[in-house]
Amino acid sequence: MSLEHYLTDPVNPNVCELFKSGARDTWARIFFSRKTPRLKIHETSVSQNLVYEMNLIKLKFPTLDFEIFESTNEKANGDDLEVTVRHADGEYYTYAIQSKIIYHRRSKGIANLKEGYYKQLKHWVGKGIGRKKQVDLLIEYATRHGFIPVYLLYNYVQKSFDPGIEPDLFGCTVIGARYLKAKHTSADGNLDDKVKFSDLHTANAFPWHELVCVLPYLSKKDWEKRMLFEQQTAVDIQTTTTLQITDEWRPLDTSFPLIVSDEEKTAGNIIMEPNYSLLKGEPEEILRIFLPKYKIVVNPPKQSKP
Repeated sequence: MSLEHYLTDPVNPNVCELFKSGARDTWARIFFSRKTPRLKIHETSVSQNLVYEMNLIKLKFPTLDFEIFESTNEKANGDDLEVTVRHADGEYYTYAIQSKIIYHRRSKGIANLKEGYYKQLKHWVGKGIGRKKQVDLLIEYATRHGFIPVYLLYNYVQKSFDPGIEPDLFGCTVIGARYLKAKHTSADGNLDDKVKFSDLHTANAFPWHELVCVLPYLSKKDWEKRMLFEQQTAVDIQTTTTLQITDEWRPLDTSFPLIVSDEEKTAGNIIMEPNYSLLKGEPEEILRIFLPKYKIVVNPPKQSKP
């Protein structure tokens, strides 16, 4: 298990260290793929690896206080997430997450790892006059449910960080979708595809482990400041004191059978990438919604362990 390799306490880990290990593993994976000729890495594979590895960690350390759920909707995308976190005041906050991986420009086949950019921030869903901006779909979904829309950025850069900063913790970082829309849009109203790592880090985007290690222990005012709410449009967040898991979600199957049945072999061609051919014959509007595939629910310890 690659995430286990990065755990500082391999005997008694906590969820904070688990999220940190996910960032460190992502940082290393992107570096390895970008320095290796003809090797590619995509955000879908990074997201799926995080879910898979966290699932394995949960099997080995069942007392870790988090759960992973998968969508019951067959049209849900394979790389989109929700993360629900219980805060110190007992309220549950849910983040609707769209992931984007960093890209590095190449010259004569050599990647420039000193800077990177997020060309897939400018993403359209659908075709023709009816197409919609992916960022708007994310925000619409979050608004409908009272969630916080954020982008999860997968990163690697070779640059100098301020003293005290662990660079590999920036392998997975978070930034508000509304902030990006307010500060980094292009002439067509979509997000800018030229946004660089240095445009967001380390002043605005923050390591994703803070979602479970730091933010749950902040006051509401400081939490809003960390999320850059003062630089966004109004946000209506709906929190609850009880965990809300609807029938749209089921616990992720953690079984690994030693013997694979004929039925499982037949069903082995599971499509993990977004596959819009499944929607053939259905209204085009079905293409224009945000459907997260996985939900991670975290109950951090009573004491912060950043």
